[in-house]
Amino acid sequence: MADKRDAGFVDDFRPVRLLAQDSQDLAVISALMQDAVVLPNDIGWLQGQRRFALVANRFRWEDPEAEERVRAGLHAENVRKVRSRGVDAEAQDKPISVLSLTFEPNPADEGDPSGTLRIACAGGAEFLIEVEALEVAMRDMTKPWAAKSRPEHEADEDV
Repeated sequence: MADKRDAGFVDDFRPVRLLAQDSQDLAVISALMQDAVVLPNDIGWLQGQRRFALVANRFRWEDPEAEERVRAGLHAENVRKVRSRGVDAEAQDKPISVLSLTFEPNPADEGDPSGTLRIACAGGAEFLIEVEALEVAMRDMTKPWAAKSRPEHEADEDV
C-alpha cells in the first residue's frame, strides 16, 4: 500500500520533462496525462505566440506505488488554429478530465508535417489544435502531493 503522507515533502522527486515531435513520443505524454484534471481558466491559446497551453493536476502513472498528483504544464507549438467541442465556456470552475492526446497528420502530402493534435476529454469534450508541425512539451511544475483517490478504469472485456 502506498504511503499516505503528504508527498510534498519527498526529497528524491524527479520532475518529468518530455518533448513529443512524433506520434510515438506523443503516446508517452498521452499515457502520463491520462486522468489529468484541468480547469477551463487554466487553458489558453496564445495566438500571437502560436502556442496552446494548459496547466493540470496529473496523476503520477509513472510510479505504480504512488497515489499522487503533480501540477504539470502542457503546451503545443506551431499552432495555426484551436477549436473545442463539448467544452462549456461558462463553467470555469468545472474540471475537465483528459483522456488522451493523439496526432492526425494532414492527408494532403506525405512530406507535410502539419496536422491536428486532438486532446480528448471525458464527457465527449475535445480540443482540436491545428499545427504546422507536431511539437508538444509536458513538464512537472511542482512536487507531488497525496491524491484523494486513484482514477478507476473499466476493464477491457476483450482481455
